[in-house]
Amino acid sequence: NTSGAATTTIGNAISTTIVDGPLTANGVSTFTNNINQTAGTTTLGNTTTGTLTANGATDLNSTLNVDGVSTFNAGITQTAGTAGLRSTTITGTLNTTGNTDLDGTLNVDGGATIANGATVTGVTNINTTGASNTTIGSGTSATTVGGTLGVTGNTTLSGTLGVTGNTTLGGTLGVTGNTTVGGTLGVTGNTTVGG
Repeated sequence: NTSGAATTTIGNAISTTIVDGPLTANGVSTFTNNINQTAGTTTLGNTTTGTLTANGATDLNSTLNVDGVSTFNAGITQTAGTAGLRSTTITGTLNTTGNTDLDGTLNVDGGATIANGATVTGVTNINTTGASNTTIGSGTSATTVGGTLGVTGNTTLSGTLGVTGNTTLGGTLGVTGNTTVGGTLGVTGNTTVGG
């Protein structure tokens, strides 16, 4: 029993102290050097530590709460379960090898490239503001619209318009240039030619 400010020293800097049975410390314990555990399991309650370095695999069977910033210098592999993330910043490339479900809004501030086909089952709004243009396809690729294409504003066609089926115009067709009809022109109503 050491009382007051006295210190009890067991062993010295080069000797080994062996405890064959359980060691119970009811107060605060201070270790000024490393603790090397070569076998068995250590069960800890509420523990405060500085830098925790684990040279081997680490298993956490419960929740890991991190109040500060976490840095992962290597990959993170999740083999099961679901990861719930709040506001997350990814400064590198996000690669997903499986399916990805986004239940909320996807906001892309930069350019987006889709190397394969994209299937949209709901309503799609393409809102281009300012002097920017929206380009669909390229000079050699074809764009197919399986349903009705509704255009509420002006439409400019700088190339050839090829129509293989019937075309119905509910309003006036104004042509300011030359018009060539390669086949039969059938008119069932009144026709006025001003020139």
